[in-house]
Amino acid sequence: MEMGTIADASSRRVRRQVPWICIILGAVGILMFEHVAAGAGSGGDDGSASFFDAKAQNAAIHNLQRYLRLDTAQPTPAYASALTLLTELCFGVPKMKTHAHSFVRGKPVLVCSITGTDRDAPSIMLNSHTDVVPAGNLSNWDFPPFGAARVPAVMLSNAQSSDDHIVARGVQDMKSVGIQYLEALKLLLRQQPNRTFRRSIHVVWVPDEEIGGVDGMGRLVDSSLFTALNVGVELDEGLASPTEEFELCWAERRPFWTRITVSDAPGHGAMVPASTATLTLVQILAHVATYRQEIVEQVNSGAKELGEVVSVNINHVHAGSADAINVIPSHAEAILDIRIPPFVSAAQVDELIASWMPCTNCGIHVSFVHRVEEGDETSLDENENPWAGVFARATSDLKLHKMIFPASTDGRFVRAKKIPVFGFSPMNNSPVLLHKFNEHLGTKVFLEGIRIYARIIEALANAPPLPHELSPEQAEGEAEL
Repeated sequence: MEMGTIADASSRRVRRQVPWICIILGAVGILMFEHVAAGAGSGGDDGSASFFDAKAQNAAIHNLQRYLRLDTAQPTPAYASALTLLTELCFGVPKMKTHAHSFVRGKPVLVCSITGTDRDAPSIMLNSHTDVVPAGNLSNWDFPPFGAARVPAVMLSNAQSSDDHIVARGVQDMKSVGIQYLEALKLLLRQQPNRTFRRSIHVVWVPDEEIGGVDGMGRLVDSSLFTALNVGVELDEGLASPTEEFELCWAERRPFWTRITVSDAPGHGAMVPASTATLTLVQILAHVATYRQEIVEQVNSGAKELGEVVSVNINHVHAGSADAINVIPSHAEAILDIRIPPFVSAAQVDELIASWMPCTNCGIHVSFVHRVEEGDETSLDENENPWAGVFARATSDLKLHKMIFPASTDGRFVRAKKIPVFGFSPMNNSPVLLHKFNEHLGTKVFLEGIRIYARIIEALANAPPLPHELSPEQAEGEAEL
């Protein structure tokens, strides 16, 4: 995705002054927010207003900021600090018990649970990952990426609302969601302190999603712990939406991270051999670029959505040495990030990759850094997936855009276990900023997301026995009724 740049030196000087201005304006904004927070983001008649006043809302924002200020960026995420903070925050939720597990040393999985009244009923899992991508060049950020500054919208070029915004790496992907889970549960239990849930609820925090999730959710779903959790349905991350609609992801593209290595004879830089490793690699990448342009045109024209195409980006190229410019290198390498919709087979992608090769038996070797063979889907048809009906009724007042998530999430590990997964992050009227500079989220959107999650969680956790959960005898009895 495109990263923002600074046009000239004068604009850079202005940017350096911005944080100081924002501190002053932000303080004013906080005072103003105290007066309007009770009504901020209210879009329903769920009766939550009196239980989610300005004090509760600011406490939720403060918890989000605390979490965002932990530098959990790959490749050295501060997992221990995150575990300490998240355990503390989970203790703040009535009736919640926490358990930390480590399938891989230094990569903790935290499970925070509220036990349901029917311990045999399949449970609800609310997942979020604790790691984030690196912030990149800090000079491209208007505010420190791990400062979690709360700033007025006027200080951001692409804010879509007039309320305060939180600027930090991971605020969209996906630390806000994890905090929203907890705050939604607290809201429900403030509304009714004696409230119970029929199904157990497990808020799960996993590591390493940003680098494939193998040592996080990948280990969890294959463990006896996951079996004991008896998960019936999972909520995982979705995407922000710049429109009134909310994105609901029922599947995701899977990664084929492809390494192409070319070997040929080395030589003196003054010679002109008929073939070299670098020239062969350039020919391959030219074919890749032609294909990629066709995909760009399909997406930009609206003919297809991003999640519906096999996309490719050239994310790494290497050949030779800057210290030996007069040497024709014997090896050249490129790594491609290919993303595949669930309805496209691995064999079809293998054929596509083969079509980019200019020759056979000419020193080209294709291997995979990471390759997911199959993709799973979550049906949104209530007749096929009763959980879809529960989710739809809980969100009936929202405009939902149903889509294939264009990248990959931890949800794919859970779907592979034939468990329904809804990819949903309640962030409408917000630019899509995951992995970008100046990642931010409006406080109004964040707070309204807590209310939305409260409705969804309550509906899922109190869902009666669903048709697929009934024994033949129970199903027959239900039919007679």
